[in-house]
Amino acid sequence: MTCLSVSKYLLWLYPFIQPESVGGERLALTRLNKYKMKLKFFVCCFLALLGMGDSAFSQSNGRFDAWKYVGIGGGGAMFYPTFSPFDSNLIFIACDMGGGYVTYDGGRSWRMFNLSGTIRFYVFDPIDQNTVYACATGLYRSRDKGKTWSLIYPVAEEFVGFTPKGDHGDNVLVTTDSTERKVLALAIDPADPAKLYAGISIGKEVGLYYSPDAGSHWSLEKKLGEGMKKIFIHPASPKTNRELFVVGNNSIAIRKKGRWSVHPGPEMAGQ
Repeated sequence: MTCLSVSKYLLWLYPFIQPESVGGERLALTRLNKYKMKLKFFVCCFLALLGMGDSAFSQSNGRFDAWKYVGIGGGGAMFYPTFSPFDSNLIFIACDMGGGYVTYDGGRSWRMFNLSGTIRFYVFDPIDQNTVYACATGLYRSRDKGKTWSLIYPVAEEFVGFTPKGDHGDNVLVTTDSTERKVLALAIDPADPAKLYAGISIGKEVGLYYSPDAGSHWSLEKKLGEGMKKIFIHPASPKTNRELFVVGNNSIAIRKKGRWSVHPGPEMAGQ
């Protein structure tokens, strides 16, 4: 129903909401007449909304373009929307209250899952369309598009359990050596997805770690003096000696032909 149709409903209602008149004199509405007037008005509004159909209750944002809401509502904010490179209807998103969400139909419906803490990023496998990684308390992998998950870092031999922390449903991962560990970034070799590069902090030390076997074993490649934001792999570099770009808080570390160089960023204003 259009706005014109709604106007017709309101015009139909108009005679009923006017004060009664006798002999040309306007009389005050009685209490009963007021109740009747309100009832007719609400009935009219209901009929108008009913006539509008889905357009009255759609997730429109009021703008005259092609955008519409497809996300989930409720408490908390949503972060890190990540689209599958194989299927644009497969999308992952994270809530700052601790839950992860996945949609298989482009946002029309969502399923929640929990990885024992706030999810900080997702990474899709570049070859296997069913495999996706998620970083929460540790590094998790799903081989069935997010239906089930397994912890791959820390490895099983080092993992003890979780202990609650904070008020957002977070947990701290407990290891055999009682060190606090965080996965900061992840990159997957574009030609061989079994080769993983991860930025990991253990206590106060940050380093780039490498796994040649899809996360079963990890070794330290390079210690870095600051945090880590992103890892990039040059896809045209030699497969046996990849060229890497590691973005830190205020620097970029580059491995080229097996040699490392660190390039600091500009100094912050006022320092």
